[in-house]
Parts: sequence; structure tokens; C-alpha cells
Amino acid sequence: MPRPRIPDGQAGELTVRETAAGAKAVAYIRDGEHLRRMTATAGTAQDAERMLRVRLGMRAAGHSPDITHATPLGELATGYLAALEHEASPSKFREHRRVLTHHLGPMALASVGQLTLQDVEEHLGVLGVQAPATAKALRIALRAVLGLAQDAGAIRRVPVGRDPLPRPEPPARRAMSRLELAQALAAVRAWQDEPTVGRPRVRNLDVHLALYVTPGVSGAAMALGACWEDIDLDRAAWITPTGVLRLPAAVVQVLAEHWEGQGRPERGLVAPSSTGREVSPQKLSDRLLAALGPSWRWVTAGCLASSD
Repeated sequence: MPRPRIPDGQAGELTVRETAAGAKAVAYIRDGEHLRRMTATAGTAQDAERMLRVRLGMRAAGHSPDITHATPLGELATGYLAALEHEASPSKFREHRRVLTHHLGPMALASVGQLTLQDVEEHLGVLGVQAPATAKALRIALRAVLGLAQDAGAIRRVPVGRDPLPRPEPPARRAMSRLELAQALAAVRAWQDEPTVGRPRVRNLDVHLALYVTPGVSGAAMALGACWEDIDLDRAAWITPTGVLRLPAAVVQVLAEHWEGQGRPERGLVAPSSTGREVSPQKLSDRLLAALGPSWRWVTAGCLASSD
């Protein structure tokens, strides 16, 4: 009984056989009236089959199926995912597809031969600050993808470290001077009071700024979660889980004016959103940058400076 015709553009059954040089995987692809033979050789049958599936996946996506020094990382990742779909659990496949599809960034366009250990680790380091779990998953996936390029002889070694490279120590945090804080508050208040469709843009951005730049505040989330029951304006003190922070006089003035305007509350968030909840740290950062404009920059965490 004749074998069924292979559909045009698709591959037929993949077979693997042992040879003197190792295992060889073979598949035939229909290209019009012709059959094209594609092979992959590796030390084991499993590796040979995986390599051939990678090449078939790259070809199906419209890329060159040959893995060379000049193959873009994004193309190799496409082939890797096509092969992984046949051999990995659904959860592993989805995780690798997520990180390789959305988090390669500029590396996707770089050829595998151009990538250095420093390039990869810098990218993973930046991603690790924002999403540590995603950076860890991407490290694992990159090691597998670039391992294919190494097996094909396109690169000598995989440029992905087992552990993150040591990162430089962040600069020591310094407090803003009274003049710097006054300038920043003036810029923020002018921006937040501009009407948009008949009402101010945002609420309490000046209060958020004053809290965030208080010496000892470890991040925007800490400032956004400040509650009146933890702040003693008479003693210029802010009681936090890690200790008591001394509030600068300029910050006390901002908080005192806000406290009076709010009706002298005893409990609750110092600067809630219009819905009574905490503002997200990302929104705070975006709003501060929009309000202050391009002449302002972060000198250290919690310290702003203007180039004007």
C-alpha cells in the first residue's frame, strides 16, 4: 500500500537511526513536486531528533533552517519552541514560550555568534530587578536555546552564566536639600493642579513626593502605604516597622497642611487615591516624571535634582 502523500510545505515522519558518527534524524519535506531531505546528527537519538525538530520549526516559521554563527537568537528560539512542544510538559512549554516571546528584548535580533556573557547578564540583571522569577526562567530557557547553537557548532560555549554576575553597589543615598525639595514640590503642584476635563489631574502627588524623599524610606511602596496613625507631626516622627524616621521640617510642613485640609484625620492612608486605596508605585513614578519634566533626574533613590 503506497504511503500517503506529504502535504506541500510540511514534513513527513521523522526517523532516527544509529550511524558510526552517532545518531542521525531524517525527515522529508514536500516542496511542490519535490521532496527535500533534512537531517541532523548528534551523539544520542534524542538529541538528534530534538535538533531536527528545531530546524523544521525554523523552516516552518519562514527562517533559514541552518543554525550558524549568524543565526538570530529570535529565530533559534522559534525553532526551539517548535521542538519543545513535542517533548515537554504543557506547563514547561508555556513558561518557555512566555519568556522567549516577550522578554528577549533587543537580544532577539542579535546573532548567536555576537552575544557575549556580558550582554546576556546585563539583560537578565535589568529584568531581575523588575521580575526576579521571570529573569530566572529566561536564564534557564536561554541556556537551552543557546545550547542548540553550541551543539550545531555555531558557537564554542553558551554565553549564559549559572549564577548572576556580581552587580555594582548602588550609590549611597543622600537626602534632598531644602532648596531641591522646594523646587520639586513647586513643579509637582503646578502640574497636578492643571485642570483636565474640569478637574485636577491627580490627588496628593506633592504629599507622595514629600513622603518618598524622606531619608530612610526604602521605596515608593513604603511611602504610598503611610498611615496617619504612624505619623507624629509634633515630634516630626514616622513610626515604621524598621524603626522611627525623623521627618525633615519641609516634609512636616507639607504633611501638616495636608492634615489640616483633610480635616485632621486620626487614622487611614495619608495620601489615598480618589477611590480611597493605595496608588501603585509604578503610577507614582510615572506621574512624578511627567510632573517634573525632562530637566529632573534621580540622583540616588529618593533624591531628585534639576539640571536647570
